[in-house]
Formats: sequence, C-alpha cells, structure tokens
Amino acid sequence: MPSPAAITARQAADDFAIPAFDPSGPHAAAGAAPRRPALPAILARKPPEQPRGFTGRQTILSVVVEVDPKKAAMLRAVLEKLRNDEEATRPKYDRLKQAVPTLHFISMTVFEDAHHDPVLVVEANFDGPPGPFWASLEAAIGPWLRDMVRCCKRPRDGTAAMFDAIVADRARLPVAPFFEAQTVRPAAGHQGNRGLTRARIEAEAALFQAVQEELGDRQRFAGMSAPGIHAALRRALLPDIGWLEAESPRRIARAENTSDWLRLAGFGLAALLAVSAPAILAWLLLPWWLVPLLSLAASFAFALVLRRYGGPETSSGLLPPSLRVQGALALLLFSGVLPVVLGVLCWLRWLEGRDQPQDAPPVDEEEVRRMSAREDRVLQNHMGSVVLVKPGALRAVLIRGGLWGLGLLLRVLPEARRGYLSSMRTIHFAHWALVGNGGRLMFFSNYDGTWESYLDDFIEKAHGGLTLAWCNCVGFPPARFLWFEGATHGRRFKAWARSSMAVSGFWFSAYPDLTVEQIERQHAVAEGLRRPELTPKEAAEWACLL
Repeated sequence: MPSPAAITARQAADDFAIPAFDPSGPHAAAGAAPRRPALPAILARKPPEQPRGFTGRQTILSVVVEVDPKKAAMLRAVLEKLRNDEEATRPKYDRLKQAVPTLHFISMTVFEDAHHDPVLVVEANFDGPPGPFWASLEAAIGPWLRDMVRCCKRPRDGTAAMFDAIVADRARLPVAPFFEAQTVRPAAGHQGNRGLTRARIEAEAALFQAVQEELGDRQRFAGMSAPGIHAALRRALLPDIGWLEAESPRRIARAENTSDWLRLAGFGLAALLAVSAPAILAWLLLPWWLVPLLSLAASFAFALVLRRYGGPETSSGLLPPSLRVQGALALLLFSGVLPVVLGVLCWLRWLEGRDQPQDAPPVDEEEVRRMSAREDRVLQNHMGSVVLVKPGALRAVLIRGGLWGLGLLLRVLPEARRGYLSSMRTIHFAHWALVGNGGRLMFFSNYDGTWESYLDDFIEKAHGGLTLAWCNCVGFPPARFLWFEGATHGRRFKAWARSSMAVSGFWFSAYPDLTVEQIERQHAVAEGLRRPELTPKEAAEWACLL
C-alpha cells in the first residue's frame, strides 16, 4: 500500500474526487485487485486520536457598518474586485479556503433602502471563537477589508478613534478588532449540521470517497453480507486512517447542552413572571376574594372581544375541548393571570387588524436579474434580507421574545439538532438579527436548492415559524396571533421576501458541492466505520448509506 500523498489537511477538500476503478482496465484484465490511490493526508492519521479541528462549537454572527452614501458604488467595486480575485485562483476561492480553515460560509452585502443610509453586512459562519477567526480572515484579505472600512461612515460610538486609525493614509493598525467590535449576535439561528466542524466535514467527505473507491471492486464484495462489507472496508481503511479507532467526539458538548436547556428554562420563567406581574400586584393590594371575581369578569369580556376579532375556533365555544387545558385555564383564571394573557391577545389582534400589508411590494427588476445570475451555480445558494420592524411597544416586546424563544427552542428540539425544520433538512446556516436599535430585522440563509423551492417548502411545511419570525415587520402578509396565516399567502410572501433582498457582492462556501443531507450521510458512514462491529440490522441500515 503506497503511503498517503504529502498534502495538507486543507487541500484534501479539493482532492475528494478519487478516480473510480475501471473494471475493463489492466488490473481487471490481469485478474488482480485494483490498487487504491493514495488517500488525502487529512485521512492519514495513524495514531488513534482525533485529528486537529474535529471538535469545537460553531459560531454565527454578522458585522453591520453604515456606509457613506457617496462611496456605496466604490464599496460595491471593492467587493467585486475581491470576488474576481478569489474566483481567479485555481481551484476557485482556494486562497481564502486555505487561509481560514475554520470558515464554513461568509457573505458581504451592501443593503440600500430609502429609509436609511446603505449598510455593509458581513455574515460569517465558522468554528470556534471570533478572535482567531477575524485574525485569520485579516491575514487572508486584510487590504480588501481596510478598503471596505474606508467606504464606511465614521461611527459615533467608542470605536471612532479606532476607525480613524484604520482609514488613515499608510495605516497599519489591524482591521480585525474593528470588525469584531461591530459584531451583531443572532436573535435566533439554525445549523443544519450542528456540531460538525469544517475539518470533520472535509475528513468525512474524503473518507466517503475512499469508501466508494474500495467499493469500485465489485467482484471483491459480490455476495458479501452487510456485516462482511463493513468488516472488509474497515480492514482496508484502518491502516491509513488511524482516527477511525478513536472515540467519536460528541457533536454537542455536555456543557453546551446544559447551557441550552438552562437558557430555555430562564426564558420560560421570565415570560411567566412578566405575565404574572399584574396578578401578583392585585393579590398584594386587593382582598383575596375580589381577585378571582375581577379575573372572571375581565376574562369573559376579553374572550368576547377576541371572538369578535376572530380568535381561534374550537368545538366547545370559548374554551378548548381538552379537560387538561380547561383545568389549566381555570387555574389561570383563579390566579388572575388569564385576563392579562387575554388582554395582550386583544391588543395584538387590534394591531393586526390595522396592519397594512403590501400586496405588490416594489421590486427592482435589475436587482432581481443580478440575483438570478448569481443563483444556482452550485448546489447551494445564499439569501440576505433586511426589513423594517413595525413600531410600538408591544411589537418591540413580541419580536424580541418571539425570536429569542424560537432560537432557544431550535437549540433543544431533537429534530432541529439533527438539522430538520419540520420535515426539511436543506439549511446549512441561517439566522435573524435585530439592528438599528431594533428598527430593522436581518435574515441570512445558506441553503441547498433553488430559491423558489426553498421558499415553497417553508411556505408549505413551516409557515408558522416564518410567520412568528416576520409578522412584526412592515409589509408582511396579514397574520393572526403571530402564528396563523401570514406566510401561507405564498405569492405575497415571496414577493415581499424578494423585495427585501440584495445581491451579495461576495459569497464563499467551503464545500459548495455538499448538501446538508450528504454531509449527514457521510457522517453516518464514518460513525459506522469507527465501530469494530455492527449487528446485522445495524450493518444493513449502514450499508444502505453506501
């Protein structure tokens, strides 16, 4: 067996295509088994330990900087030059890919709108903490980052002095700290392959190709059982891939899992205290017998108002048919919490009834043509959107609470942890973030497939979540109670979404030919090969992935 080729781990992602065995070639003619080509060095880890970069938490963030309106065209030219330079490398974007080994996706977009000055948004998805990432990014494209900053407005916060030093003639102060200081964390986010670092994705993709090469010798595996195929592949690959003998690292660390559940519990407690505060004051200030009576009267009045506004229909009138739910409502009624909840719902429905959705939002046809020209070049696509948030105190509370709660749920739900939203697993990274003192909502997504199919799937299968995330934004299709209708108005929702999008001046994917499903498939194959033995049932299920 020849020794692995002397290439770096980062180059392995570009060497995935191992030549397939030709059954009509010289090996077959001689009746000999084919010689497997040398494996990428990312696989050749003989000691039974995890390769570097196999563990680590994924980070999602955005940098938002206001652009000088007079320099917006100059900034777009900088982004275009950066894109052209990176696409000129062979393979495309190879320089950035190797210089920033933790980077999954990055986009740089200029958003222009009549309501505000242009803004530059740098959206990044990477492994590990922000500091090392920004340092490696500056080492890779530092001059372009400095040119971008020079097109931006001088900030009015504590980073103004840093900005002046960065944009000065012959400036040498690093740009990375400025970008890190302008970071905006997501209000809610989703990861399709949570817990899989880029190094691990690339190593398992290379392993999968090595498995396919081994399986190219069909005569060798003809008539073999699934456990036999597993054992034969493991024997063939172990001499070159030592990390298959190491224990598989946890995708979600125990500390991270505990943190997710504690934050969700804290959110629930805070929400409960918020709606219970008026009732607690009533019990402290009023006679004990008066609170249930007032609660009953107020709840009845609010229920009638909600029915008039078109509240959720039930088979038993105002109360749901479930005895458990009725018991919970009785407890809330006695405690005085129910009228608070019903009062907020009445206020919400009053606002929703006066919303002014856009049936035909203005769409820049030239911008749409530029977006269409950039889409569907690879298996993945990118979407970036910025919309205005509806004014008002209740809206401000609901959009923050809704996004925060949605984000926390996505971090603990088992299906979401496996990459699914409803029955769909097509999003690599996506997030919402509030910017401009909460006056605007950003959304970014790196997904598989076309834009049309992407939105159609969500409209059909996950419209409730879309409505919850966006119903407090200006022009969104009419919604009820934050969850119903809204995104189900498919044509209006897609027109509204398209009108809020902008062409990304620069977009990079570290593995443009891999879908979320394929990454999970390769991971499952690798996990199976890590195990010395599989039961017949496990082996049969594992063999189906090959």
